[in-house]
Amino acid sequence: MRPPRLPAAAGQEEDRNLSFSAQKATLFLESKRRWVEEMLCDLIAIPSLPGQEGAAMRYMEQRMKEIPGRVEEIALSDKIKEDPDYSSPIEDLTYEGRANLLVKQDGTKGKTVILNTHLDTVPP
Repeated sequence: MRPPRLPAAAGQEEDRNLSFSAQKATLFLESKRRWVEEMLCDLIAIPSLPGQEGAAMRYMEQRMKEIPGRVEEIALSDKIKEDPDYSSPIEDLTYEGRANLLVKQDGTKGKTVILNTHLDTVPP
């Protein structure tokens, strides 16, 4: 069901489009609520301290494969530490054997949504 389009006041076309996009996103997420809740509850139960995110990464990779599109693991290395913007509060943290996960839904039209997050948790 498509949410109603609200009439825009003069000069507010961009705001109306943003509002419409937010409504579409809300409707989509509501339709996937059970799937998202199950995934998050499972993910929270998986230990994932910094440098120990492998099990959480494998879980998310499998769950993301349930979404039509492409799921790709991108290997990391300690070369990331050479980036001038690199910052890590954890001494002796290594990136060898770790990866990022890229999930892309090909063939869609319209706006792009990028979600950039992390799987590790902060130790108490």
